[in-house]
Amino acid sequence: WKPQIEPNFQTIFWCSNVPPSWLEEWNQHVQPGEKSKEIPIHLPPENPFVPSRYDLKELPAGDSHHPLLNATIKVCLAVGRTKQWFPATVIQYDRKKNSIKLSYEDDEDRWHTLDLHHADMKPELMTPDYEG
Repeated sequence: WKPQIEPNFQTIFWCSNVPPSWLEEWNQHVQPGEKSKEIPIHLPPENPFVPSRYDLKELPAGDSHHPLLNATIKVCLAVGRTKQWFPATVIQYDRKKNSIKLSYEDDEDRWHTLDLHHADMKPELMTPDYEG
């Protein structure tokens, strides 16, 4: 057997195959967390902190994914009798209310209701140059 070197930490190690007869014998005697009377070694108990499912949970409705999330946009707001454009960053999306929370440069964060639900948005409406 030729020694190998692990690339990250430069640790020297060897690899060899475990004979199938050993594997058969081990499998006959021990189950996870169970101690064998015939063999003085045993497998450790199952660790309850190691996950068995790796699928992702859906985001809560009050903090959902949206294509505009973390985007900087221009918002037209009424100021007195005139309308003015203000830059804002989309910091949160609430799927239930169909609203986005905007962070303004000189003002507090505010919620705004969207005209369309995310599912109803057409791809051509989500281009960077769209100003509809």
